[in-house]
Amino acid sequence: AIEAARTHAVAEGVAVTYRATSAETLLDEGARFDAVASLEVIEHVADPAAFLAMIAALLEPGGRAFISTLNRTLASLAIAKIGAEYVARLLPVGTHRWRSFITPTELARMAHAAGLRMTDLAGMVPTTPSGRGSWRASRNTQVNYIAMLVKA
Repeated sequence: AIEAARTHAVAEGVAVTYRATSAETLLDEGARFDAVASLEVIEHVADPAAFLAMIAALLEPGGRAFISTLNRTLASLAIAKIGAEYVARLLPVGTHRWRSFITPTELARMAHAAGLRMTDLAGMVPTTPSGRGSWRASRNTQVNYIAMLVKA
């Protein structure tokens, strides 16, 4: 995937660097970014608060982090856990631990502790019944949502 991205960047004349590396390595190198995107990751890490702190450390002042995740609600249990893993078999069984899903309030608290402020929140809903393909923004944050966090 990295090589395909590099080829595309060269073809488009875009000056961008792609690397397969860890956030820890980037921090050790002193890297800082205007924006960091973490999509459907935080619910899988052992320590979400430490993960957000690492993202905050990678941001320049005023930088933005975009975090998407699953909300811990009965709707997400029914749809994202039971429905997607056991009924529709869209994901391997055991992909998600419902207790690891994060509410928007919990995300805002962890973000605040990391020096980030949640400025925007939107639900994400699929445009097809299977959930495969495109998604759209929604006011409904009961299952999936995305937040924008800004570093002070």
